[in-house]
Amino acid sequence: MAQKTPDSPSGPTLGVLADSFRRSLLAENKSPKTVTTYLDAVTTFETYVRGRGLPTAADRIPKTLCLDFVADQLARFKPATASVRYRALQSFFRWAVAEGELEANPMATMRPPHVPETPPAVYSDDELHRLLAACEGRGFDDRRDIAIVRLFLDTGMRLAELAGLRIADVDFEQNIALVLGKGRRQRACPFGHKTAQALDRISVFGAGTATRPGPSSGSVWPGR
Repeated sequence: MAQKTPDSPSGPTLGVLADSFRRSLLAENKSPKTVTTYLDAVTTFETYVRGRGLPTAADRIPKTLCLDFVADQLARFKPATASVRYRALQSFFRWAVAEGELEANPMATMRPPHVPETPPAVYSDDELHRLLAACEGRGFDDRRDIAIVRLFLDTGMRLAELAGLRIADVDFEQNIALVLGKGRRQRACPFGHKTAQALDRISVFGAGTATRPGPSSGSVWPGR
């Protein structure tokens, strides 16, 4: 843990505390993505403070500077991005207070930025048909791609969940894929018969052939 030096009027800098914060997050078994998101927020804030010619000592950060930073993020990025960085920075300062590095959290009385609801665009039936048609073929890449697209369509699972799917996570008896979601919570994603067929054709669930490499790494998506 970073320590204040006797001859220094200020405590450790944001950068120094970020290293300790990272170790704390890892000790809590936070996911790599969460660790990266939190540290990115601290680094972005430190860059902002430094760019204004201000001290980066954590105990010299006023609330007004945090307010200005959030306003800057809202002006440059989508509200969702600004909100994520706000919450990550809030967690960082709460942690610093709990560890005794700061006497008070400069963001304690701040409220998160409003994020308007913006439903994602939905593909039309024609677009979905064209997407599936683009994946047609007998080669391994074609079979893999259509399995990926069908699994996305049936389950709505996140990219990281799909990419990390293991052979042992797929149950063809019940047509269910078990994924590790946000917060490292496992959840079941049911899929249909066409998706089951597409998965079966990509190889890893049976003996390998010319177009079916067969199991190797344990991943549903083997590389060449």
